[in-house]
Amino acid sequence: MSESHLRLYIFSLLLLCCVSPSSFFTFKNPVVGLVSCRTHQIQAFTQFKNEFDTSRCNHSDDFNGIWCDNSTGEVTKLQLTNCLSGTLKSKSSLFRFHQLRYIDLSYNNFTSSLLPSEFGHLNKLEFLSLYSNGFLGQVPSSFSNLSLISYLDLSSNELTGSFPLLRNLSKLQVLSLSSNHFSGTLSPKSNLFGFHQLRYLDLSENNFTSSSLPSEFGNLNKLEALSLTSNDFFGHVPPTFSNLTWLTELYLNKNKLSGSFPLVQNLTKLSALALSHNYFTGTIPSSLFSMPFLSILLLHENNFAGSIEVSNSSTSSRIEFMYLGNNQFEGKILEPISKLINLKELDLSFLNTSYVIDLNLFSSLKSLSYLDLSGNSISPSSLSSDSYILLNLSTLFLKYCNIKKFPTIFKTLEKMEQVSLSHNRITGKIPEWLWSLPHITSVNVFNNSFNGLQGSTTEVLVNSSVRILVMDLNNFEGALPNLPLSINIFSAEYNSFRGEIPLSICNRSSLTILDLLNNNFTGPIPHCLSNLAFVNLRKNNLEGNIPDAFGACDSLRTLDVGFNRLTGKLPRSLVNCSSLNFLSVDNNRIKDTFPFWLKASPNLQVLILRSNKFYGPISPPHQGPLGFPELRVFEISNNKFTGSLPPSYFVNWKASSLTMNEDGGLYMEYQENAYNRTYTDMIDLNYKGLSIEGQRILSSYSTIDFSGNKLQGQIPESIGLLKALIALNLSNNAFTGHIPMSLANLVKLESLDLSSNQLSGTIPQELGSLSFLAYINVSHNQLKGGIPQGTQIIGQPKSSFEANAGLCGLPLKETCFRTSAPPIQQPKQEDDEEEEQVLNWKAVMYIDICSSSSQFLPALPLTRPHIYTSIPFFTNPEPRQRNSHHFIFKLSASSSSSSSQDTQTKKVWRNQPEKNSTVSRKHRRYQRSAFLDHNVDMDELLASIHQTQNEEELFSLLSSYKDRQLSIRFMVSLLSREKDWQRSLALLDWVHEEAKYTPSVFAYNVVLRNVLRAKQFDIAHGLFDEMRQRALAPDRYTYSTLITSFGKEGMFDSALSWLQKMEQDRVSGDLVLYSNLIELSRRLCDYSKAISIFSRLKRSGITPDLVAYNSMINVYGKAKLFREARLLIKEMIEAGVLPNTVSYSTLLSVYVENQKFLEALSVFAEMKEVNCPLDLTTCNIMIDVYGQLDMVKEADRLFWSLRKMDIEPNVVSYNTILRVYGEAELFGEAIHLFRLMQRKDIEQNVVTYNTMIKIYGKTMEHEKATNLVQEMQSRGIEPNAITYSTIISIWGKAGKLDRAAMLFQKLRSSGVEIDQVLYQTMIVAYERVGLMGHAKRLLHELKRPDNIPRQTAITILAKAGRMEEATWVFRQAFDSGEIKDISVFGCMINLYSRNQRYVNVIEVFEKMRSAGYFPDSNAIAIVLNAYGKQREFEKADTVYREMQEEGCVFPDEVHFQMLSLYSSKKDFEMVESLFERLDSDPNVNSKELHLVVAALYERADKLNDASRVMNRMRERGILKPFSS
Repeated sequence: MSESHLRLYIFSLLLLCCVSPSSFFTFKNPVVGLVSCRTHQIQAFTQFKNEFDTSRCNHSDDFNGIWCDNSTGEVTKLQLTNCLSGTLKSKSSLFRFHQLRYIDLSYNNFTSSLLPSEFGHLNKLEFLSLYSNGFLGQVPSSFSNLSLISYLDLSSNELTGSFPLLRNLSKLQVLSLSSNHFSGTLSPKSNLFGFHQLRYLDLSENNFTSSSLPSEFGNLNKLEALSLTSNDFFGHVPPTFSNLTWLTELYLNKNKLSGSFPLVQNLTKLSALALSHNYFTGTIPSSLFSMPFLSILLLHENNFAGSIEVSNSSTSSRIEFMYLGNNQFEGKILEPISKLINLKELDLSFLNTSYVIDLNLFSSLKSLSYLDLSGNSISPSSLSSDSYILLNLSTLFLKYCNIKKFPTIFKTLEKMEQVSLSHNRITGKIPEWLWSLPHITSVNVFNNSFNGLQGSTTEVLVNSSVRILVMDLNNFEGALPNLPLSINIFSAEYNSFRGEIPLSICNRSSLTILDLLNNNFTGPIPHCLSNLAFVNLRKNNLEGNIPDAFGACDSLRTLDVGFNRLTGKLPRSLVNCSSLNFLSVDNNRIKDTFPFWLKASPNLQVLILRSNKFYGPISPPHQGPLGFPELRVFEISNNKFTGSLPPSYFVNWKASSLTMNEDGGLYMEYQENAYNRTYTDMIDLNYKGLSIEGQRILSSYSTIDFSGNKLQGQIPESIGLLKALIALNLSNNAFTGHIPMSLANLVKLESLDLSSNQLSGTIPQELGSLSFLAYINVSHNQLKGGIPQGTQIIGQPKSSFEANAGLCGLPLKETCFRTSAPPIQQPKQEDDEEEEQVLNWKAVMYIDICSSSSQFLPALPLTRPHIYTSIPFFTNPEPRQRNSHHFIFKLSASSSSSSSQDTQTKKVWRNQPEKNSTVSRKHRRYQRSAFLDHNVDMDELLASIHQTQNEEELFSLLSSYKDRQLSIRFMVSLLSREKDWQRSLALLDWVHEEAKYTPSVFAYNVVLRNVLRAKQFDIAHGLFDEMRQRALAPDRYTYSTLITSFGKEGMFDSALSWLQKMEQDRVSGDLVLYSNLIELSRRLCDYSKAISIFSRLKRSGITPDLVAYNSMINVYGKAKLFREARLLIKEMIEAGVLPNTVSYSTLLSVYVENQKFLEALSVFAEMKEVNCPLDLTTCNIMIDVYGQLDMVKEADRLFWSLRKMDIEPNVVSYNTILRVYGEAELFGEAIHLFRLMQRKDIEQNVVTYNTMIKIYGKTMEHEKATNLVQEMQSRGIEPNAITYSTIISIWGKAGKLDRAAMLFQKLRSSGVEIDQVLYQTMIVAYERVGLMGHAKRLLHELKRPDNIPRQTAITILAKAGRMEEATWVFRQAFDSGEIKDISVFGCMINLYSRNQRYVNVIEVFEKMRSAGYFPDSNAIAIVLNAYGKQREFEKADTVYREMQEEGCVFPDEVHFQMLSLYSSKKDFEMVESLFERLDSDPNVNSKELHLVVAALYERADKLNDASRVMNRMRERGILKPFSS
């Protein structure tokens, strides 16, 4: 029995007891001695009933009616349950019965009715039950007039607001407000705690919250039943609960309560205790099992640990229902449980213990009927038929137990009803004897490897009593067996059954769910589908027509026959299926016209006709709206539909105002209430350009796919009415006209495909504001103009906009801003040699220090190059690429020299000279010439070089100086002054080819610098390789240039690979190089690499300077190696590098970021002791530290003394002290300082205003907080996400959720970044007022975060403790390679660690390592602990060693933890070995190390070793001996 069913069962008994004089909890009926009423009173009663639809009434029901007082004749009792439908109005004749003392209107349907305040005028009422009526709004204050009321039940309605304003109800004994939407904090001053006569209180399934349960509950000391289930209470259970000594039922389950086990030992009358689904920790008190009346104990889904102790005196324990699953028990708990001999139901699932469970341990539990051992390891021998087990067992769940052989133990359990063996590894056939068990009703073998059934498939199941049979995800093959006559639910998805579906299913009158998805069935569909509720025959090989046999079809809700070979037409009798909600016939061969006749199906929400042979128009004959008002998924792609769509086609669709399911569920589902099973509708979704199989249908979203047809005409503007639309695909049709402007109204749209039509005009610019739009394709149309430049659009691939001749703007190359210059024509190519002229990449230079010739020739005139100034340039050259050691230029020659001279713009260098160029590049034989250095003006020569437009012109310009007519010194100087990377490359080629100089490393370094400044990284690789090929050894400058340039561009792996090559070449690095790498590692948050590089620096003999040390203080702090960060200060002093203000302020920042405020205080004291000057940054940090430590006076004193120290406070100083004032509730000082800033024109920013808004929120001055937003905007200060989240939080707490929701939606539509805080604030705001559907929708957006980065979604969910959702998104993001931030891994590791999910900790760690990330010390400590908890000591040891080899520096705690793991493994040789190694490490605290090792030996009863370690401490003076 599930927990919810158990609770419902208990409470139904309890409520019955309330009016039963024989119950243990009696409630005296206030109206006795009643008689039948007179005629005129009966007529008045009839008049009241006539105000409603009474078609549901059973008029012969003696329990409904009115009764009158025997003495006065007045109507005193009215009971009318499960009868009325309509609105209960305030003027109803009901309120004329002023003498009523008893009213029971339970189970009616008062739709859209507010709870009438007129109930408060019936001031003689003693009993009022309005259970389950659908009432809306808040409870009227007039209910406080019911001073005689003793029984008030308002549960299972839609009531909202905070705890009702109920006063003066001094006689109230029973109050039930469960299953509503009450919210807000349950204040200790609430009127609730004044109802001292209360005996029964039910506030379950609301949204009440409190930082801890109010201790005032202890004042209600007459309570006999209390339920606070399913709220948002958190914190500890107050000890005052022990005052409730009359309590028999206590339900605190499904909250967020924590702490140790509540004090319930005094509650000796307790019969039911439910604490499940919370965060309780610690052990379960043994006294619980000796409580005299306790029969129900629900403790599952917590973090209880340790073992369970049941004394021998507890054998008479009355506990019958005990649920302990999903906890963290470490000790053996089965033997103590075996003493609880009265147990009937026992849940021990997923205990997270390492030992194997033997079922024979339960042999003493003779009354046990329900046992759940899922997720544990079961002894195979105890699953055999020889095992002695409980003969009364009726339910046994063994899911996720890694069972490999079918348990024969079931053969002996003749009372067995429910068997679940899902998610195991069982092979072979299901034994025939299983179906002969006389009471078997449910068998679940989901996800095993079964391949058949023993016995005859036509007979083996027929006479079985099985009603639910789940066989999904196995290897069953052959014919489908004849199902049991009693079958109600049959599911066999993803098997290999073949043959025809047996007609015998038509004789199974109880069958409601038939799921045969993804098998190999052939033949026709049986004719009896109309008798079922859920039919899934998708992905088989069925043939023929869909039977036209849906005459009496009231129950069919889902029919999915997609992916078969069906032909013919859609059966017209489907129109009789009034409950039909989901119809999918996609990927068949059905030939028919569009089924307009289905619009008569009032509940049809999903219609999928995709990939058939449908034809004709999809517009109704009257050319009006389509007429399917509930339709939300409409997919008719890949058919032959024709015609156009009228303007009103999409009017009055469900998708225009879609909301979630009534139950708040995310998905469209079918609920089989009789067996508490849910079946979710799924579709194959063509979405965002992809085909995605098996997607659940969101209950609040809508999709339309008309693609692949022959539709024409304009797209109707009415499409913009479908506000819930997330995907629209109209591609591959013949639509014409403009793209509708109204598409901009589809604010939830995520996928838009209009490609391959004949659309014209421009793309509406408003589409750029659709913040959820992740995919758009408008290619192959006739569109023109600019592409909207929203961030969601410019990030699309170019292919999404191609084949539109007139489109321009990103992501296309075509710019929307064109010049008026005439088009450039390319010259004709005359031969292959001209067609591929390239710049030769073989030039080398060599600095000839010995060259001293000083022969000079007359200076040559250098006036010729000026003619090149008129050659046109383009302003955006394409980047050049190195290919086979050649440098390739873009071809862009002008058609004639004359036209060139008319153009004033310039173009880039090209690989093709102009046709009229007479410049020749034929090489001449080498001749030695005298140097012309002194005859050449270098500045003039450089100016002429800058005018050249291609390599040909440059070579022509320098032709007079080839063959070494310029000295190598002159050429190197010339090269070093040329900043343009292309010209410097050409110069390098000329020096080698024409000047005939041999190469030099310096020349390459100069060119390499220019190339890297231009971010031409591929060319840099080419230059480096060319140096190697020419036997040039790269020097320190080469490597330093490469490492620094690659690192600054974020290509850190490449930078490290250059460092590795440098070390292999034995080129020593310098301090600057290592410091740059450390800084780059720090910026990329790769702290392990930074630490490793710092170690390399010191190993190479280089003394770090002040900058390097300060960077490393920050690195150690970010890596949470606080002790190492502090020791660096000491190391600096010893190395002669005095710490400065930056050193100390960096260390202070590190401590503050990690909330180590006392340590920060110590550092500040040291800083003052050594007379280190204080700066503004340091003082601002310390004001914050003082505030965090509640040292408000010190913070105030430091702030006001800044000017005395000649330090001018800045806006950070003011903001910090404002926050300190606010947190200390010194609101007057904060407001005064805020206004003082304004009077003195002191800068204020968004942080200033955010701080003040928060302060006004604390003072409950909501309007002032709101006015501050307007004030900051008027002053030009733009609010940010924190501003808005603070306002939303304030409004939410003030009960003004409408304003909060309106602001949130406005922010989303306006493109404001929705950050973690803002999302989380809105989710909490929705949950507080009971709008769980809205909260779930936001959570779903995080689970499927197409509108925000997945990394952000993971962080939000992890920090909010949403483990399942965070896990789902993390795995999706990791598999798609989206996780680039190491902190995301840390978030998940911390989340799993908090929830003690050690397997998942290890999973994330391994993913982290496989992605190439280095974990920080905190993550490693958590991982080592996880391995220890899993008893995987070898893996822990491997990780510990590997991390050290990779340069990780651990805090002492990690080393000590490893010692503890070795001790747990009983490997004391490793303990001693590690102890000796750590003892020789000066960075390890020796005293703590010795104490830890001594304690480990003592715990292992190795007292001699423990004594040896202690004596060693005394000998070394670490531990001083005790004085006499």
